Amino acid sequence: LVALAAVTAAVIVERNGGLDADNPTLLLAATASVGICSAAGGFLGIMVTRFRIPPFIVSLSLMQIARGLAFRLTDGKSISAIPERWTAFGGGSLFGIPMPVFLMIVLYIAAHILMSHTSFGRYVYAVGGNPEAARLCGENLGCRFPEEANSKITLPDHSALTCLSNDHWIFETVDGLQVQILQQLERAAANQFHSFCDVSDMYAHLVLSGPEAIDVLAQCVAIDIHPSVFGPGSTARCAFADTVAQVSCLDSSPTFEISVLSSYERYSTDWLSMAIGG
Repeated sequence: LVALAAVTAAVIVERNGGLDADNPTLLLAATASVGICSAAGGFLGIMVTRFRIPPFIVSLSLMQIARGLAFRLTDGKSISAIPERWTAFGGGSLFGIPMPVFLMIVLYIAAHILMSHTSFGRYVYAVGGNPEAARLCGENLGCRFPEEANSKITLPDHSALTCLSNDHWIFETVDGLQVQILQQLERAAANQFHSFCDVSDMYAHLVLSGPEAIDVLAQCVAIDIHPSVFGPGSTARCAFADTVAQVSCLDSSPTFEISVLSSYERYSTDWLSMAIGG
């Protein structure tokens, strides 16, 4: 796509003045190249999300198509009749720093704002994990699946839903209801790509509470658990002692829940005991 975009812009400039091309022509060339990439990206997204074609196949096919179109547009010849002010934007420098560095910073800031502070950005993250299956399961459970990694919601019946990534959630419910919940979810997502697994016996849940809970837990984890950044409702999958755990803040007392693999329950308990000093 990069080659096709570059060739498209170069052809437009060459056929509309070449070295003497005016600014409107350069703007048209830039718009056309961005438009082609956007259209190609949209086409790829539609093939994957609507027609369920594997992303690898679509990407590989699109690469071959773009490469062929770029070759046809130039007949295999290079284009050199490009104004210097056009190439300066991508190959020039400002204060001794290459222009692409400034462009990267601007695009990174824009992308960060879009993906982290808009509902559209959250939805884009969710697309990676079959959003339709997540939506259907959420409706079945009477909630909306959280879309941001390390976010957790509690339902009226005291069950909880934790988002580990854009395609990985853990649903906690009352003991004994696991089979019923799994059957509900299977029916809800019957026509969607999905995978459910009962991990009830895989995890052990340790609870740590009290005024010194933060100081004790801080000795075992490598994340900032200060109340100002890790308050009630916060959750994170992180290193705990020498293993990995899902750490959640349940209330402001504070009370923390530490979910570890069952095989590490004794080990984790010993770590907490040493941190407490017992």
